[in-house]
Amino acid sequence: MKFAKLFKESAKPLQANTDSLTIQGHFDGINHDGMIYGWAFAKQIPEQSLTVELVLNGESIAATLTDLPRRDVSSQLNCHEFVGFEFDLKKLMQSYPIQAGDQLDIKINQHILSGSPVLIDQSIQYSYKLGFCEGVSANGFIEGWAFDQQDLSKSIKIYLHIDNLLITEVIADLYRHDVANSTDKKNGRAG
Repeated sequence: MKFAKLFKESAKPLQANTDSLTIQGHFDGINHDGMIYGWAFAKQIPEQSLTVELVLNGESIAATLTDLPRRDVSSQLNCHEFVGFEFDLKKLMQSYPIQAGDQLDIKINQHILSGSPVLIDQSIQYSYKLGFCEGVSANGFIEGWAFDQQDLSKSIKIYLHIDNLLITEVIADLYRHDVANSTDKKNGRAG
């Protein structure tokens, strides 16, 4: 394998072949901090940590253990609490040319976890952009603001995805008094 193992020192990976085990798990996604996360365990040995691989466009690039606490999973599925995993996408982007449109999967041996694949979008690729989705207005509009912290003079594109499908894109260039008064984007054109 061509990837670096990202194991914690205290974790004890499963030594047996997991091909014959019934794996239950889910690739939950990528959070706003750029952490790729999910959970998994083997039904036959639910207390044992498993090695999970992160696959980028079909190539394994990193591995870690299911050794993070997930009380939400353990309380629902009768397994031990330490079934969670995560990868730091921002650190991985320093070593791999990850870009918008790339596909990520999580696998254990040849078993691809449900929730896979996840597609990388522009917001993950460019972490120097700042913004907030405020919600849906009474008129049915999705409202919020966003701007590029490295180039305050330009407006940026906002992409709306549902189930990894691009629905629409807009330019964040409407004037926002609150943004002008409380951020470095003094022209306020970020809504």
